Formats: sequence, C-alpha cells, structure tokens
Amino acid sequence: YIKIESASGIDLTLANNDAFGSCVITATFKYTSNGAAQVIYSLDASSYRVYINSSTFFLNSSTSTQITASSGDLYRITTTYNSSGEVTNFVAENLTDDTTDTFTGGAPAGSHQGAHGFHIGARQTGLSLNGIISNVSVTDSSTGVNFHLPLQEGSGTKAYDISGNGNHGTITGATWTTEDG
Repeated sequence: YIKIESASGIDLTLANNDAFGSCVITATFKYTSNGAAQVIYSLDASSYRVYINSSTFFLNSSTSTQITASSGDLYRITTTYNSSGEVTNFVAENLTDDTTDTFTGGAPAGSHQGAHGFHIGARQTGLSLNGIISNVSVTDSSTGVNFHLPLQEGSGTKAYDISGNGNHGTITGATWTTEDG
C-alpha cells in the first residue's frame, strides 16, 4: 500500500472528515480475488474511501453502489466528493470490456478516526487490495491537496508525485509488476 500523511501543508492524520475538501479522486486497478472487503483507497477508516466487497463497489463507510466489479478486469474509477467528503458521483469504467457504470445516488461522508493518513491499496489496518493499482490522483481539491502518483517507479519505497506539488507517498510491502507491457 501507499501512505500519504501530509500533502500541500495539510496534515492528513488529523480526525477531519473534509481534509481533501471537494475533490475528484481517480485510480486505475485490477483485483484478483473475490470475497472479503478490499480497499482501493481510504482516508483513515471510512472517509474518502472506495472498496469492493463481494464483487460490488462501496463508497465511504458502507454505501453500496450496486455496481458489479469483476475480478481480473481492469478498472478506472473516478469519485467526486463535495466539501464535506460526501460522494456526489462515482464512475466505474471497465477498461477490459469497455463498459461504464455511474452511481449518482450519493454517499454520506465517512467517519475519519485516528491518525493514519491517506492509504492507496489498503485501509489503515487490514483490508488490503489483492491485485494491482496504478495512476492515482487527487485533483480539484478545495483544500489544496492535489497529487498524481503514476506508480511506475518499479522499485523502492517512494511513490513520486508528478503533479509538481511534491506530495510523495511511502510504499510498504509492494511487489512491482508490469501489466500488459
């Protein structure tokens, strides 16, 4: 997983539901096994969070999108949050079969608890993603927390932010791979 504790002068380890403010978070990933909840990204326990449970996408604490996810397929997800951390729009593009599903039902802001920061590919304790992840970005953040991590380093423990903002992440337990060359 990748962990970001501070970005653009904002401490992401504080119990603050609106640490990112209004923003758009995008991630590209593939998961390789069904079953227990698998977190794609999360700001602590359940705020600014997308995860898959029993082949369905869920947002923030536990709002089901009713959008099915298939293990082995490549996805690009785009989640739009308002200034309180509520989800206002979620788009799941299946890049394997070229289909797109959208959820506009909204999801309330999740509870930001503890001091763990933003995680990509896991939650602060457990619930990691069994699969691959790349190209994660936070854009249009009303608090100034903007970054773009392509995750193409190939080795090491630093995920470099190419947005020019210097919001690098720390990588823990990664196995590097190249998908489709």
